[in-house]
Amino acid sequence: MKAKILLSVVFVALTILFIGCQSAEQPAADTVVAPGFEGRWDLTETTPERTFASWIEVTPDGDGWKGRFLHRGGHAMPALVEVTGDELKVTQQPDEGMPVSPDRPWPVLTGKLEGDRLVGTGTTARGDAFTFTGERAPDRLEGSDRAVEWGDPIELFNGKDLSGWETMGNRESQWKVEDGIMLNADSGANIRTTDVFRDFKLHVEFKIPEKSNSGIYLRGRYETQVADNYGQEPFSRGVGGIYGYLTPTVNAEKPAGEWNTVDVTLIGYRVTVAINDVTTIDGQLIDGITGGAIDANETAPGPIMLQGDHGTVSYRNIVLTPAK
Repeated sequence: MKAKILLSVVFVALTILFIGCQSAEQPAADTVVAPGFEGRWDLTETTPERTFASWIEVTPDGDGWKGRFLHRGGHAMPALVEVTGDELKVTQQPDEGMPVSPDRPWPVLTGKLEGDRLVGTGTTARGDAFTFTGERAPDRLEGSDRAVEWGDPIELFNGKDLSGWETMGNRESQWKVEDGIMLNADSGANIRTTDVFRDFKLHVEFKIPEKSNSGIYLRGRYETQVADNYGQEPFSRGVGGIYGYLTPTVNAEKPAGEWNTVDVTLIGYRVTVAINDVTTIDGQLIDGITGGAIDANETAPGPIMLQGDHGTVSYRNIVLTPAK
């Protein structure tokens, strides 16, 4: 009888030990289980003065999470992601190679789910508060591989004046037309087409002086860089790439002061870019909006926007062929 009792005690002890080990192997729910936060989010930040487009990505990483955070301008950077219960906190972090200062604050946002939306508050690197709402970014494959029949080409710039274009924001416009060229003489306002487009082929020619900078925004949300990058190694924030996301395979830009051609095909979220007839991005998917986007509504058509807030640049022969 004593032997049976002893065996029963041992069995119960082993069972309790086994269950305890199993429980110990399970990660803490409030640090690992994100209640619907995983994925990409298109954010609209609101201040008393205006709204801004931002973007985050939340991805599982072992027993925790990692992320990327595009805060208004610049490019998507690494992010510290913390999930506590039903609350998400995302803090932008320095990109690889960036100088790190322990005293520098980084943009941070904290939010919760309300139905299908992410809502919350945030603070900029300067300490300014904002509120935000987030919508799930669309599936990158949605509409990106459809067969396209092309329509008739449209001249977006008539070579005479700025008909069909409008300046943006409160900065003074430096745009004018000289000798059939659309010239941004100095740092000032951005300019965009009054018409909007979804899927298209776009041809643009640009000339830029040394150390100047501009950009061509597709649908007003995805920037392909225009800058003096001649002779540099290809990088995602250089000519021929999609800013901060897609790195060109080759730098095909001509020296500063010479005319370059840009040819872009955008179908859904899949893009092909060629610089001076050399393909630099070949049918890759764009992860999300780039810094300076007009809004975060990726499913909507958008304009062609030319960046004028950096420096001098010239454009000509701007022709768009829309998909039917």
